[in-house]
Amino acid sequence: MGRRRRIHIPGGICHITQQCHSKSYAFANDNIKKTYLELAYQIAEKDQVEIICFCLQDSHPHLVLKMPRNQEYTISQFMHKLNSRFGRWFNKTFRSKGTFWAGRFSCTWVEPGSTEFFQLTRYVDRNPIERKTNRVKPEDYKWGSFHYLLKSDAPYPVTFLSYLLQAHPDKTKEQALQWYQKLVKEDDLDSKKRQSFFSQLLSFPFLGSESFEQKGREIYRLSLKKLQTRGISWIKLVRDYSKLFLPMAQLAYT
Repeated sequence: MGRRRRIHIPGGICHITQQCHSKSYAFANDNIKKTYLELAYQIAEKDQVEIICFCLQDSHPHLVLKMPRNQEYTISQFMHKLNSRFGRWFNKTFRSKGTFWAGRFSCTWVEPGSTEFFQLTRYVDRNPIERKTNRVKPEDYKWGSFHYLLKSDAPYPVTFLSYLLQAHPDKTKEQALQWYQKLVKEDDLDSKKRQSFFSQLLSFPFLGSESFEQKGREIYRLSLKKLQTRGISWIKLVRDYSKLFLPMAQLAYT
């Protein structure tokens, strides 16, 4: 079976994750996590990519990113830069060879400001306490952005707070933070909401309202029939996708 076509939404918000090679715990080292984050921030700052939130686990990272509106720059290019630079550093530092990752990264596009958006960030922030062993409270885990939400001098600044305040215009900053902290600390969501969230997250690369998901499916299915792929480089192909998904990108500009 061929790989699913890589999708890109200019100005869109996406969740990125990637498994270490052989499902190992190759990320279980503070220096490795630190270097990965520093490289991600360097590339993001230069290429105008927002880091909304993050959490680095011992076997995989989570990044929630907002891409620039520029159609010529794609999520594939961002991840290619990050993985290439990180891979070279890792192999040189640990005198290793081969790839660090088990396969290509997974990408899900999420509707900004939606209920699913906050379910996604909650899922990312709760990773340290959801694992089977060595559980850590999100507020105590220094490799997750939730730890830095209340810190003005955070070494890894994130833009999540702006999205939180936009979604709660009737609340003060303190009230909005209290609402989100309570959401993250809750042991579980309503079972139906949780099942619906993971069904969307795992089944198709669009997470949001029914209209957002349906629009994504329509564009994707249409592209399977009409978008020429033979003899075209992956960069040009993904850029062509950027143009197809511009109607969805408008949702991210507000």
